[in-house]
Amino acid sequence: LHIIDRLTYHNPEIQIRLQGYVLDQKLELYPDLRAACIILTQEELQRFGASKGDTEGLVNIPLTIEGSDCCCFIREDKTQVKLSFRSTGTFPVNQLASAGFGGGGHLNAAGAEHQGSIQEAKNIYLCELRKLRAQEVI
Repeated sequence: LHIIDRLTYHNPEIQIRLQGYVLDQKLELYPDLRAACIILTQEELQRFGASKGDTEGLVNIPLTIEGSDCCCFIREDKTQVKLSFRSTGTFPVNQLASAGFGGGGHLNAAGAEHQGSIQEAKNIYLCELRKLRAQEVI
């Protein structure tokens, strides 16, 4: 019980403030693709005094939105762009990571790095996502 309490109710203030900002200002929904995207720049992370660890779990939040089964979290680092992909069900985010960025992972969790801009990474994500959705059998 003590472990559950610590994991559930004891988050750093920075994480909660960053989460609120992301949900209010940075969450992009694509209902036609049943997907979401969150982008954070270096400047935004610095403004919150956030470290990499403070962004853990942000990619999972949009998966709780009804009708959404895929999310990409794009974070700008000093020398590259980091991408985290998550999905529910049978949607293969590892294929998104691989096809668009040479990354990899598992069916529901994958990651990649990109040497270009954040906007370029987002465009690649959406392009590859559209291709995968077009292949789905409903």
